[in-house]
Amino acid sequence: MEDINIRSMNLGTDGSGTITAGGTSQDLFTTLPGKVPVNGYEVINPDATEAMTITDSASAAVANGVGCITIPAGGAYWTAPGYKPLGIVRIVAATTGHKFTARCW
Repeated sequence: MEDINIRSMNLGTDGSGTITAGGTSQDLFTTLPGKVPVNGYEVINPDATEAMTITDSASAAVANGVGCITIPAGGAYWTAPGYKPLGIVRIVAATTGHKFTARCW
């Protein structure tokens, strides 16, 4: 069995919220230094009908864009533990007020 040193583990940071302007990319994890998670992240789309898009490598999240990941309605995306994104994690959905749940660690 592997020993885990809990003192060396990072606590999660909440990045949950809503889309402030439908169709416009916005940054996630704005309270982090440089807005970039250092050990991975997860984004959950609780909406029952609308997909959303994230990116951690493009200058903006764009539906069907290069370097972008579509999260289907009711779906989720998460990275492997220890993953450090290439850049700021960004998110977009078509509808203003679209809710999302996001955590990074």
